[in-house]
Amino acid sequence: MPMLGLGVWQMAEGLQTEQAVDWPLNAGYRHLDTATIYGNERSVGAAIARSGLPREDLFVTTKWPPFRRGPATELPRSLERLQLEFVDLYLIHWPVPVRATQAWGELERLRERGLARAIGVSNYGSERLSRLVEGAAIKPAVNQVQFSPFHFRRRLLEACDRNGVVLEAYSPLDRGRRLDHPVIVEIARRLERTPAEVMLRWAIQHNAIVIPKSSTGGAHSLERSNLRLRSQHSRDERTRRTRPDQRNRRGALTPSRRDARVAVDADGVRRQRGYGWHHKAERRRCLSRVNRSCSPRPRAPRSPPRRRPSASRC
Repeated sequence: MPMLGLGVWQMAEGLQTEQAVDWPLNAGYRHLDTATIYGNERSVGAAIARSGLPREDLFVTTKWPPFRRGPATELPRSLERLQLEFVDLYLIHWPVPVRATQAWGELERLRERGLARAIGVSNYGSERLSRLVEGAAIKPAVNQVQFSPFHFRRRLLEACDRNGVVLEAYSPLDRGRRLDHPVIVEIARRLERTPAEVMLRWAIQHNAIVIPKSSTGGAHSLERSNLRLRSQHSRDERTRRTRPDQRNRRGALTPSRRDARVAVDADGVRRQRGYGWHHKAERRRCLSRVNRSCSPRPRAPRSPPRRRPSASRC
C-alpha cells in the first residue's frame, strides 16, 4: 500500500475530476481514494483506463455508505463504475450501530470472493475499533480518519498499533487552513521545504498513510511534493519536534487564538482549542478561579459574641 495517495473528496463527476486524477498519475501517484458517496467513481475509472498503467501497479480504494443497500450489492456497482474487476481496499465509510457490525461479515465474504483484496473501516474511534477487532474473523486492515499535526489522535494511533491496524490519514493538510501556522512555516523554512511537505512528512513519520486532496490547478505542486517526499530521508525527524510550549497536552500543535474552537476527538473528549483548556472540568475550574478573584463573595457581618449570663448570687 503506497504511503502517499490522492483523495478525490468533493470533486464532482466530469472532465475536471478526470484531469485531477490524470495529472497525479503522470506525476507518479499510484494510490487513489474514492467512495460511492463522492459520486465520482466513473471519472476515476475513466482516468485509470486512459492512463494505460498496469492494474498491479495501482492501489484503488472505495467505500461503502451504510445508508445504502448491503456491501454485496454496492461493491459490484462500484466496480462497474470504476471499470475494475476488484478493489485493493474496501472500507465501511463511517460507523453505524448494529448495521455496520452486521455488514462486516459481508465484507469478509467479499474479500474471500476476491472482489476486495483488503477490507477496513473509516472514522472509527479507539473503543469501537477494538470491539470490531475482537469479534471479527478477519480484522480490518485500515482505519481511515482525520489525522494531522492539529488533529493528533494519540489514543487512536496507539489502538491501531495495538490491534495491528494501519492508520490512514485524510485531510493531512487540514484542508489548507493551517499551512500558514507560524510553527509549520518556521520548520518549512529551516528544512527548505513547503509547509504542505512538512505536514505530510509529519503524518508519514507517525506511520500513517496520507491521502491529500488536490485539484487540477495543483498538479505541478503535487509532482514536486511527491518527488521531494520520496527523496526526503528519515533524518528530517525534526519536523515533528517542537518546543513543549507549542504543543497541547495531547501532542498536537496549539493553534493561534483566532483559530480557537470546540472540537471532539475520536474518543468523545470535548475540548476547547487555543485557550489552554482541553476538558470541560478544567474549563470550569479556570472560570471559577477567575470569578473568585474578580468578584469576591461579600461576607456577612459578624454578630457580637454572646455573653453567658453570670450566676445569680444568693
